[in-house]
Amino acid sequence: MGKTFERDLKNAADTIENHHIDAKTSTFLLLMMVTDHLKRVLEVKSTTKQVTRQGFFILNTLIRFGGSMTPTELSKIIFRSKNATSQVISTLEKYRLVNTSQSTTDGRSVIVKITPKGLALAAKHSIGPRESIAHQVFSELTEEETRNMNEILNKLRNKASELIKNP
Repeated sequence: MGKTFERDLKNAADTIENHHIDAKTSTFLLLMMVTDHLKRVLEVKSTTKQVTRQGFFILNTLIRFGGSMTPTELSKIIFRSKNATSQVISTLEKYRLVNTSQSTTDGRSVIVKITPKGLALAAKHSIGPRESIAHQVFSELTEEETRNMNEILNKLRNKASELIKNP
């Protein structure tokens, strides 16, 4: 490896080290690490052989929005490409957790509907475990700290949504 690479490597290492000095960057990195840890906890505690975390995200989204929607609507809400969303929907359909049908109002559009089996699976392996995990994780915080964190995270989510919509 040449001197240019070694200089670039040193500059990158210095930049990364300085990220820990800047409060906003350091907090962002810590938030990303906590998010990764929490995602892993959810994967360990609430995935099944049939459904991944993304599958549960789709099932939960369908539940929240009345039980049915188009793949395009789902992909926008879960911030995934339509192709990636369609792949997960296919897997969910294979296990009869959702079914798809042509829209009665638009023949070009597909409607994804959660099935009773999908609702039962989401309740058992996603909705219940999330509540339990949330109580365990947030047992470290007071009620006031939890409310403050909720307010802060909503602000951050709204800003992140803006950045996604207007890159």
